[in-house]
Amino acid sequence: MTYNNVYNLIGDISLNITNIIWDVYGKVQQIQRNATDSNPVVNIKYTYDASGNRISKQVTNSSGNVVYTWYVRDAQGNVMSTYTSTGTGSTLSSYTVGLSEQYLYGNSRLGVLNRSADMKTAYTQEDIVSFYRGYKQFELSNHLGNVWLP
Repeated sequence: MTYNNVYNLIGDISLNITNIIWDVYGKVQQIQRNATDSNPVVNIKYTYDASGNRISKQVTNSSGNVVYTWYVRDAQGNVMSTYTSTGTGSTLSSYTVGLSEQYLYGNSRLGVLNRSADMKTAYTQEDIVSFYRGYKQFELSNHLGNVWLP
């Protein structure tokens, strides 16, 4: 493992990480690595808002495929939903865009609704209402606020 002068990790041979770029606030901006057969990822980039919350992640693999992840937050910084986009090249209009997770809140966070909604198509109301099981994952917390997954 390799560290810089403020003891941030900047390289790890065991994980094939060649360089890690940090910003002045101690957040990782970019991870560069050598691709392997088991892990073809060569580059990961992160962006943050003014409060230091992650707002996007871009993962590029050795064949040029790019996966974007965007995090939509409320005014307090809580993640409300997560969107993903996949494609190749620099034109984002050819990429798929989908809603992958919606977080469920009450007085505090209750759980996550896992979805797979295409965001590039127009919304049409269904004539038949369908009920699906297994898409919601609720969280239980104790008196200390520790989360316990059932």
